[in-house]
Amino acid sequence: MTCDAGYSGSGDATCGTDGIFSAISCVAGGCTPTEVANSDYAVLSSINGAQDESVLVTCASGYSGGGTVTCDEGLFNNVICSALSCIATEVANSDHAATQSITGVTEDVVTVTCLPGYTGGGDTSCGSSGTFSTLMCVANSCSPTEVANSNRAADGSITGVTEEEVSVSCDAGYTGDGVTTCETTGYFSSLICSPNSCTATEVSYSDHSSSDSVSGVTGDSVAISCDAGYIGSGTTVICGTNGTFNPIITCTSEYISTSEEPPSVVSSAVEDTTDVVLVFSGSQQLHSQPLTVFVCAIFLGMEMLQHK
Repeated sequence: MTCDAGYSGSGDATCGTDGIFSAISCVAGGCTPTEVANSDYAVLSSINGAQDESVLVTCASGYSGGGTVTCDEGLFNNVICSALSCIATEVANSDHAATQSITGVTEDVVTVTCLPGYTGGGDTSCGSSGTFSTLMCVANSCSPTEVANSNRAADGSITGVTEEEVSVSCDAGYTGDGVTTCETTGYFSSLICSPNSCTATEVSYSDHSSSDSVSGVTGDSVAISCDAGYIGSGTTVICGTNGTFNPIITCTSEYISTSEEPPSVVSSAVEDTTDVVLVFSGSQQLHSQPLTVFVCAIFLGMEMLQHK
């Protein structure tokens, strides 16, 4: 007698004198122990049994498959637990910023590197829930700065993070309005409010009498010195925000006269012991002055006549 496959005990049965055959038993043979990865029988050789015995295998979370394994002719039939795919995703401001560029199945790991100017990144894992672990790339802060002669002139008044923009308006008299951007270097892009040029001018009878010799930009000051024999209405002009120099300075002759010729003494008459009356040629004005002034006027007139 031969036992079925998976059973042992084959042999000959002999008919005894008692009229009964000798007993022969076919005993179920054992199957080679096995296991199923990612299941409740993932431990090595945790599935064992004899011929025709069955074991129900359940897959772990994040895996699909499993089922019943049966011992047959010394071996268990094969079942597997396959990893499930995670929902594809992405991480902004990284090398995986493209939509759904992060893909994988349960327990897969994807390394994410942040772009310059951003901090974070690392490894994201496909979990049993079907989603990747959260990763972020956070924008770095730029060093605070300012722009002179603008609405952002206060120290450190320009702040922000990578790619953030700040609008800057220049003060009156300055040019350069625009936007400064927090760059990946950690610094804001350069922006300057440059002073405007004032309309060039000149001051007659001074050291700046040449045409357009008084020049400069907003805030500049120019010292003016009148020529000898002339008196100025000021000493310094400043280039203002309106594009002109102020105040307006004039250099006027020291000799007060209404004619082109210097004044000369025509006649004098002593009015009393204290005052005299002076009459100048080219002038219809009479001036009552102390006698000492009369004497000085005589010398002044003589001096002028010598230079005619």
